[in-house]
Amino acid sequence: MNIDKLQTFKTLCETMSFTKTAEELYTSQPNVTKQIKSLEEKLGYPLIHRTHKNFTLTEYGRLFYQTAVAIIEAYQSGLGQLRELADTTSRSMVIGATPFIGSKILPSLLPLLNEAFPDYQVSIKVDRSKVILADLEARKIQLAFFSEYIPVDLTDFKEKNLYEDRLVVICQTDHPLTKVGHCTIADLNEERYISKGNKSSLHKFLFSQLQEPAFMNRQPFVVDNQYSIKEAVAHGLGISIVSELLVKKDLESGYLAKLELNGFSPKRNIKLVYRKDYDPSVVHCVETLMKKLDI
Repeated sequence: MNIDKLQTFKTLCETMSFTKTAEELYTSQPNVTKQIKSLEEKLGYPLIHRTHKNFTLTEYGRLFYQTAVAIIEAYQSGLGQLRELADTTSRSMVIGATPFIGSKILPSLLPLLNEAFPDYQVSIKVDRSKVILADLEARKIQLAFFSEYIPVDLTDFKEKNLYEDRLVVICQTDHPLTKVGHCTIADLNEERYISKGNKSSLHKFLFSQLQEPAFMNRQPFVVDNQYSIKEAVAHGLGISIVSELLVKKDLESGYLAKLELNGFSPKRNIKLVYRKDYDPSVVHCVETLMKKLDI
C-alpha cells in the first residue's frame, strides 16, 4: 500500500481540512482529494462522508486511522533502523557530551570503546547541551551523555542513568571551616557562592536538592565555566559546589579543600540518551563498559 496515501489520510484526519492537509504536505487540494478516493477504492470502504462544504469520518475511517498511524510509525522506525545500519556499515560512532562529561568521563571510556568496537571510528563531540541534543535529533551523533537535570523529550528517545557523580563543597585551603572538615548548611549562610548563575541547570538542581539554602538564594558570583569556578575558589573569592571528579587532583595536591555537608550528600546522575530505534546491543555494551570505569 502506498505510504503517501496513508500519510495523506492520517494528516486529513488530524487537520479535518483538505486545505490544511494540502498545505502541510506541500501538495494541491485536488491531489489530496484524489489520494483519498484512491485509498477508498483500494480498501473497498468509504473513509469519509462528504457533504457540500464539509466532511466527517465514517466508522470505517475512524477505525482505519489507527491502522494508518501504526503503519506510518512502523515505516518511520524501519527507516531509522536502516539509517543506523548505514552508520554501522560506515564504521563510525559519534558520541556527544557536555564539556564536563567530555573532559572527565569520556576519556576513560574511549579506550574501552575502541577495544569493544575495533572496526569502528569512535569519536566524541563536546558542546553545550542544546547543541548536542540538536545533533542527536539530526542523527549526526548516535549517543549522548548529559547530567540528569537536562530535559530530553522521550517521544523518540530513551535515557539510562549510567554513572553517579558525587558533588562536593570546595573552598580555599586556609578557610576556617577546613579545620573541622565538615559543616552544616547554616555554616555557609554568610559565604559568597560562586556558580554559573542562578539560572544555570546545575544551580537550580542543587538549590532544590539542598532545600533552598540561604547562601544560594542570594545573587551568586557568576563565572561562566566550571574550570574558572574552581580557580576563583582557590583564590579566595568564595565557595562552590562542583563534581568531585572536576577537582580530584586539586584536592589531592592541596590546591583546594573540600567540606563534608552534615545531613547532605549531593550527587547527580549522568545519563545516556539514544534513539528508541538505535541498536540495543551497542547501548548494552556502553552500559557494561561504564561500570568498569576507574575514575
